[in-house]
Amino acid sequence: MKPVARVSSMLIEDLDGEFVIYDQAHDLAHTLNRTASIVWRNCDGTRTVSEVAAVLQSEGIAAADDDLVRLSIDHLAAAGLMEATESRGPAETRLARRQLLERVGVVGTGSLVLPAVETLTAPRAVAATSDDGSSCSICSDCSC
Repeated sequence: MKPVARVSSMLIEDLDGEFVIYDQAHDLAHTLNRTASIVWRNCDGTRTVSEVAAVLQSEGIAAADDDLVRLSIDHLAAAGLMEATESRGPAETRLARRQLLERVGVVGTGSLVLPAVETLTAPRAVAATSDDGSSCSICSDCSC
């Protein structure tokens, strides 16, 4: 399997190794921690899961393996950040995460960082105005 990250209609900002990705097609903003960012950046259709795991290891995530990459891909796919992939269901993903944690032990040494993908719905411009159209409903003291 050579996974492919979805890059069309995306605005990407690299913030010291972590990504903020705005999906223009779906009006969603995603934040990826360092592990998820490395996996997403390296899922270009030319690397296998094992090769992406080797990249994670070279980036200092010593306990990285195929399971960690697959778990990252599961999270990225659930957020709509991957092209069609062989995705596992939520129960299978939870089991894989649990088995990964049991295998490597307590996370706290910095040798393993589980992937984190957070998704926020971006408000549309019309949602930023109050009912009377006079000011921003997000921050009442601005003059939007």
